[in-house]
Amino acid sequence: ARDEGEREGGVGTDHAGARGDATIVSRPVLLAANNEEAEINVGSQRPFVQVARVLPTENTARDQVVQYRDVGTRLRILPQISADGYVMLQVTQEINAATAELAFGAPVISTRSVETRLLIKDGQTIVLGGLTDRQREHRQGGVPVLSQIPWIGGLFGHFSRQVIETELFLFLTARVIRGDEDTERLTEPLRTKAEKVR
Repeated sequence: ARDEGEREGGVGTDHAGARGDATIVSRPVLLAANNEEAEINVGSQRPFVQVARVLPTENTARDQVVQYRDVGTRLRILPQISADGYVMLQVTQEINAATAELAFGAPVISTRSVETRLLIKDGQTIVLGGLTDRQREHRQGGVPVLSQIPWIGGLFGHFSRQVIETELFLFLTARVIRGDEDTERLTEPLRTKAEKVR
């Protein structure tokens, strides 16, 4: 018999999502062997100019050092399965996003993370929450040239300010896989979804 753990994110928000109060960001399924770390990372790398300088040469040259930062969602787990069906779970959840705010010509990276150890029973769902983010957006637009004219430019343009608050909840369900039947039962829904994508 094998002991492996499965973790699901995004479960249990269907009712709130139907009312428009919640959005399901992702529903990853992560399989991990006992005492082995597993990680899923969904995102991309954004380039940022770290250093820019003009070199004093005969032909003026511009030198730039570009650094890449990960943005997206990362979930890392380390399960320790006991004989009585409980799972000691070390969870690290991190969300990095580029905001509309700029600093030194590059977007500011908003980071929300949680790291914890918890004990849950096989099949039990727990909720981690409180990853709150607040972003301020200022937008200005309008008819080119006319919106820039003093005193009357406002007639041809618009300006808006908006504060966006989000709170992230992480739903985790631990399932201990004890044999091939459990593996088939838990992976069948994923196979069905994958076939629809083709």
